[in-house]
Amino acid sequence: MGDHVVDLWTHPRLAAAVASKDWAALLRTYRKLTGMSQTKLGELVGLVQPDVSDIERGRRRVTSVEVRQRIVTGLGIPPALLATVGERPEASPVPRLAPMGIAPDADLLARVTSAVDHAQRVDTATLDWLARRPQPP
Repeated sequence: MGDHVVDLWTHPRLAAAVASKDWAALLRTYRKLTGMSQTKLGELVGLVQPDVSDIERGRRRVTSVEVRQRIVTGLGIPPALLATVGERPEASPVPRLAPMGIAPDADLLARVTSAVDHAQRVDTATLDWLARRPQPP
């Protein structure tokens, strides 16, 4: 199985998606090459299935460093491949090590607001942020 993962990242479409930082194409291509469902892919990268679908269809853009890092880590994108496009995974914050601020990043804020405004299900990252935020005295 380990050899399959290495071969996966040499696939031209997947390498092109990484090179162009096209997160929608990256998720879609990875999923198609592995035969994985959007739900399973979401579990790997810490997103819920509707978010994966929205990203793949271009209805949602990946702008958050945290989400990009979860995709890189969850899919196991080789550091050498990222280095060729100027992406430095070690420079990106790891969610569990990131300092906890008062406000979420823009991507997370949009998800929280959407969940509140539209009574949608809340994803794991949103719940984690809500659980970790400072409580008033």
